[in-house]
Amino acid sequence: AAEKAFAEADVALPENPKIAFDQGCALAAQDDVEKARELFQTASLSRDDQVVASAHYNLGCLAASKGKAAFGEHPENAAAEARQEGLTQLVGAINHYRDCLRVDESHVNARRNLEVLRMWIKRMQDVWSQRDREKQREDLDLLQFLEMIQSRQEGLRHTARTVQHEDDSPRRRQAVTQVESAQRSLAEEIQPLQEKIRQTLQPPAVQQTPPAPPAGQAADTEKAIEVLTGVAARAGDAMSKAADQLSTGAIEEALNGQGEALDLLNDIFMTIAPFSNLLSKTTGVQAGLVDQSNAVVRPEDDEGSGQGAPVADVSEMTRQQTVVSRWSKVLPFKAEQELEQLQSGQAGADPAANDPHSGSAPQQQQQQQQQEGLKAALEKAVETGPAIEQLAVEAAADLENEDLESALPKQEEVLKLLKEIAETLPKQEQNEQDQQNQQDQGEGQQQENKQQDQQPSNQDSQQPRQSEQDVSEQQAEALMRKVRERERDYRQQKKQLRGLLGGGAKVDKDW
Repeated sequence: AAEKAFAEADVALPENPKIAFDQGCALAAQDDVEKARELFQTASLSRDDQVVASAHYNLGCLAASKGKAAFGEHPENAAAEARQEGLTQLVGAINHYRDCLRVDESHVNARRNLEVLRMWIKRMQDVWSQRDREKQREDLDLLQFLEMIQSRQEGLRHTARTVQHEDDSPRRRQAVTQVESAQRSLAEEIQPLQEKIRQTLQPPAVQQTPPAPPAGQAADTEKAIEVLTGVAARAGDAMSKAADQLSTGAIEEALNGQGEALDLLNDIFMTIAPFSNLLSKTTGVQAGLVDQSNAVVRPEDDEGSGQGAPVADVSEMTRQQTVVSRWSKVLPFKAEQELEQLQSGQAGADPAANDPHSGSAPQQQQQQQQQEGLKAALEKAVETGPAIEQLAVEAAADLENEDLESALPKQEEVLKLLKEIAETLPKQEQNEQDQQNQQDQGEGQQQENKQQDQQPSNQDSQQPRQSEQDVSEQQAEALMRKVRERERDYRQQKKQLRGLLGGGAKVDKDW
């Protein structure tokens, strides 16, 4: 009845803000939110301050109600899209309450609602952050979890290096405080990392139907766990120390601590990563280094730059090139191990598997081709690994002397040799390396489309699980093969983490 009466009044006195406001109240009471919002917006243009303040207050209440509906009954469990939609509405509500207070500073309800929303948002962001971290810990395996920590640490160090060269200002101080907080939060992931190391390397204490591991092998496993968890603890200490130094404004010292943490994390990665993962990451980092050096040494090749040679962060390039040299040193050893496993697996294979009359000849032929491709890649890595390492070491030395012109040809040769190894891999593994490199460099959307086309068949993904039932095979290397297979599922999860990276070098996608 009120809506009808106000509609008649609107005909008698058109474009009257008070009538529009009252009509909006009647429609809002009937849950006709969109029409009510339009009328309140009309009322907010009134010359009457009281009408303007009340209109903005009601607009804020409508936005807050819509945000509450987006979160659902249990906002702590809201999905990412619901969180974003709800927060957008709540921010709009806050802005309307502020507009109300600009007109009427004494509007008690607007001030109260404004503060309640601000505190609620801060609280729920903490809850969501903690739940997301717990979910990451549950969903990611050891290698995935480690790479997530590495990516976040790289991003924090990049941010710290950026603000280091800025003049002192409130914005800079706020950025340093945010990096400090994020660094402390990342240090809290070290204990879960240690637990994942134990769970992955330690054979499960379950049924003893298969033969138990030999005593010497069990001792080796315990020693490996002790060493890796110790390295992780040192990385955590370096992170915490870097956070303390950030809190005092000692950014240079904090950068050293962050670099130390990255070196220790790289040591763990270098130890647990299978050959293909190590090759992929080495190639991706080297491609970025070549791009950076090339942009300085040959600026005319940088299309559309028009600004001459950019300033290079040579010290950071030196650090990354040194990491590549260390990874390159390990590559041939990883290749030798997997080559031995591949050959022993072929030697113990069922002779009937190669029988063309066995009914699965096409599948067996495809598997044999993949094994031959993998064998060729492993042999090439063993052959060229020492040369790659030597070139990487020399390139790092040139970079340390700030001689980019001498370093660039060696960097390009390292990248060329790494690509030659990667191109020899079976097509499926090579595609997975392309995905890994692009995701590591923040090209997530393109990769999302590729993932759907390159998922392995069910048969391929289930085959390695036969060996997982044998406790005697639960050594570090056998468990790492499991990690390699599970990495395919990781592609879907890791795209959620790409936003944590603070940018990255370009990737050469020609291969």
